[in-house]
Amino acid sequence: MLDYYTFFLIIFTILFIIIKCNFNFTLLDKYIYYSDQYITDYIIYRLIFYIILGLITGFDDILLFILRTILLEFSILYVNQCNYTKIDLNSGLYSVLLGVISYIFGSILKILMKSDNLIYYYIIGSVLSTIIYLIAKCYFQFDKLDKFLYNNDESIIEFVLFRFVYYFILGYIFQFNGLFSSIIQTIIIEFLIAYVERCQINNINWETGILSIIIGLTSYLIGATISYYYNK
Repeated sequence: MLDYYTFFLIIFTILFIIIKCNFNFTLLDKYIYYSDQYITDYIIYRLIFYIILGLITGFDDILLFILRTILLEFSILYVNQCNYTKIDLNSGLYSVLLGVISYIFGSILKILMKSDNLIYYYIIGSVLSTIIYLIAKCYFQFDKLDKFLYNNDESIIEFVLFRFVYYFILGYIFQFNGLFSSIIQTIIIEFLIAYVERCQINNINWETGILSIIIGLTSYLIGATISYYYNK
């Protein structure tokens, strides 16, 4: 599988360099290159692309994958200006980091999908739901859930109650099974939700993200503790 991926990667990169540099092809620029205007498109493209790769290949030859990702992302950056002296190194490193993290996440999902533990299906479902919400919020201005997801003076009660009830129920159902996975998933999900509030990675409401994580994990532990002693 990886050999086919490498072959496709080389052919795609060569074709893209030829088309971009000789015919000024810009249709894919908003997905491939980092910019404040198209930051959501840029992130979603890499999330989907690399998570799918992780789901397909798993952790097979991950070091080779990282090397391929570095070569691919910096080749793409070269193509942006068609001049290797004008490569944005910071953008390249950010793309590689986002790609590798997304790939590892996809590889972990592949492992979880083979598990019979119900909590792993919840983790997969919550991640997919968050990505769908990201697209709906940033592309179609969907704001029907804002008062439950974001902290502000007008909806602080809804914000706190939603998270308390939601995570309490999760804790009651799953108890302490897969607790570490739940903590990691909660941190990732809540910061993705915080990003979606303004759809700008450099304008994340960190206070809301941290507060959401604290409320979520506390509620989960309360629910898990009550369930553990009640169902002994």
